[in-house]
Amino acid sequence: MIEDPKRRILGWALNDALIIRGDNPHLISISARIGQRRLTNYRCDGLIVATPTGSTAYSLAAGGPIISPECSVLTITPICPQALTNRSVVVNSTEPIEMKLDATSGPGVVQVDGMTLAKAKPESRITMKTSKESVPIAFLPEINYYDILGEKLKWHGDGISKPKYGYA
Repeated sequence: MIEDPKRRILGWALNDALIIRGDNPHLISISARIGQRRLTNYRCDGLIVATPTGSTAYSLAAGGPIISPECSVLTITPICPQALTNRSVVVNSTEPIEMKLDATSGPGVVQVDGMTLAKAKPESRITMKTSKESVPIAFLPEINYYDILGEKLKWHGDGISKPKYGYA
C-alpha cells in the first residue's frame, strides 16, 4: 500500500512500488527510513520496493535478491546507484518504508506494478507498508516453486552446459 504525507492511499502493489527519475535526466536523491530509523540516502535512478512475488521481476534485474513466496519481507533495491556500496536490503514487512525526495533532488515518478501513480517533487514523502488485506494465491501441490524458478533462470546443476558444437 502506498500513501502520501496526507495519508491518502495512492495505490496497491502485488509486485513492486518504486520512485524513479522519470523524464528527469539526472539522478534523484532519496532518503529512506525503515519505521522510525534512518536507513540511508541514495543518489540513483530510483528505488524499488518489492514484495516476495515481485522479487523475481524488476528488482532481480536491478541486482536484488530472490525471495521465497512464504517470507513476510520486502526488499529495497536501488536502481543504478551512484555509490557502489548501495545494495539491496531485506526488511521485515511489518515496518513502513518511507522515502523522501531530498530538497536538492530533481522530480521523480511513483509507479506501482508498472503503472504511474503520481509525480513526486523535491521534499515529497511516500510511505510504503504492507496492507492488512492479503491476496490468496493458489499453488498446485505437484508444482514446486523452486523447480519453476530453476527452469526460468536456466539453473542446470553445476552451471556448466554442454557446448553445442563440440568446443570446450
